[in-house]
Amino acid sequence: MAQKIKSTKKCYECFAYLPSNATVCNSCNAKVGPADERGIAKKPTDWKSYFLAIVGFIAFGIFIWWSFLR
Repeated sequence: MAQKIKSTKKCYECFAYLPSNATVCNSCNAKVGPADERGIAKKPTDWKSYFLAIVGFIAFGIFIWWSFLR
């Protein structure tokens, strides 16, 4: 079966209709990714936040080591 090419997708936050090539929602300013099979845009992975969380945990571990275990 041939796949349908969709010309729109829905924002995952506010369900506003967006062009299929949109990266930011016009209504709520959320970042949107490609559409899934139901036409709802996927939430993109925020790698910057994951990286900052890991750096924060490492810094906290170093602080605990420096404060109590040295």
